Amino acid sequence: MRTVSWLGFLFLGLVGTACGAKVVVDTPGEGGGAGGGSSSSGPSTCTSGEVEACYSGPVGVVGIGICQSGVRSCSANGTFGPCQGETLPQAESCGNGLDDDCNGVVDDPSSCEGPCLFCADYVSESPPSGPICENSKPVYDALFGCLCAGACAVSCSASFCVNDEPGQSCIDCAVDSTKGCGKELTACSNDF
Repeated sequence: MRTVSWLGFLFLGLVGTACGAKVVVDTPGEGGGAGGGSSSSGPSTCTSGEVEACYSGPVGVVGIGICQSGVRSCSANGTFGPCQGETLPQAESCGNGLDDDCNGVVDDPSSCEGPCLFCADYVSESPPSGPICENSKPVYDALFGCLCAGACAVSCSASFCVNDEPGQSCIDCAVDSTKGCGKELTACSNDF
């Protein structure tokens, strides 16, 4: 059986009733076209004017991101026409604030930013060859918070924290595990 969203149901009900059409709205879990997979799901014959939800994209993505079901109407010859108004997954369009590929992630970093760098690689490259990986960002932020505003700020802010090579006193502080930033530096180095 087929399902439609409450808005689709309201729209179909109002339009169908006004036009004298039969509106078919079935319950989830009984087959159907709104869940995805095929625009030809449902009965092979229909009553002229009958309207149902449809979706010809991948199963399980209706209502995720931009993916939306459409509707199809039964023609006078007793067969459903094409699905109208559905929105299928598309390639991610970076920076538009939408989940274009309907995978539940808006502006996928993996699609939009290319390969990302772990903390140690990001720190060691000058300039970095790519963005820092999202999972590595907290480790990086903790390291630079310690180096530039925390325990090693005095030693590092004159050089390292202004994009210059770190001086020996900054390096000594960064690797000191008792009063420096050694723990944060180790976390960055082991961030794989």
